[in-house]
Amino acid sequence: MFTTSRDSINNIDLSLIKDVQLKGEVRIQLRAEFINAFNEPYFPNPVVGPTSPTFGQISASNQENYARRAQIGVKILF
Repeated sequence: MFTTSRDSINNIDLSLIKDVQLKGEVRIQLRAEFINAFNEPYFPNPVVGPTSPTFGQISASNQENYARRAQIGVKILF
């Protein structure tokens, strides 16, 4: 699944889901989810003030693109 929060920000979220049948109608669902799976950074535009000592530099990554996150889960369905 591809999600986009802005035109220039593309995050790839991945989910892996496996259902395991137990006795009767009882099953277990195993899940692994990765948000921003490839940990794509989002850098702001460079400084363009001609008198700035940091002219043309990109100072840091914005917090608008969050770091990679992973979560696992187990669900019992009956």
